[in-house]
Amino acid sequence: MSISVIVGPPNSGRAGAIRERLEAALTSEPVLVVPTSDDAARFERELCGDGGALLGASISTFHRLRDEVAAATGAPLRPILSDAQRLALVRNVVRDAELRLLSASARQAGFAPALERLIGSSRRGSSARMSWRGPRPSSTAASTRLRSPACTPDT
Repeated sequence: MSISVIVGPPNSGRAGAIRERLEAALTSEPVLVVPTSDDAARFERELCGDGGALLGASISTFHRLRDEVAAATGAPLRPILSDAQRLALVRNVVRDAELRLLSASARQAGFAPALERLIGSSRRGSSARMSWRGPRPSSTAASTRLRSPACTPDT
C-alpha cells in the first residue's frame, strides 16, 4: 500500500490529478483521505462532476479512517472527552436543564457524578452501581410517601 499526498490551492487541477490516480488504482480499492466531511462531499461532487461515477474508490476523513483502522485491528479508541471534561459537561447540563422531578436531587453535590457514572455504565452496556448515602427510609414509609397526595413534584 502506498500513500500519495496531493496538495494545491482550489482550482489548481488537484481534483483532476486525484481522479487520474484513483482511476489508475481502482483494482486496489483506493481511499482518498481528506480533512473534513465538507471536503469529502466537495471531492465527491468534483470527482463525479462530469456525470460519471468513480466506482471502486472511497473518500474518507482522517477521523473516519482512524475509526475504521481501530475497528479492524481491535485497537481501543481514545475517549473524545476526558473524565473531568465529561463530568463538567454533565454538571453544566444538570445546572441548565429543567429537572422538575429531580430538581431537589440535582442540587445535591453527588448528583452530577452519580449521573455521569450512570451514563457511562449504560454506554458500556453494564448495569450501574449506585449507592444510597444517608439513612435508609423504611420500605413502608417510602411507599406511603410516594403514594401520598401531599407529595408533589417541585415545580
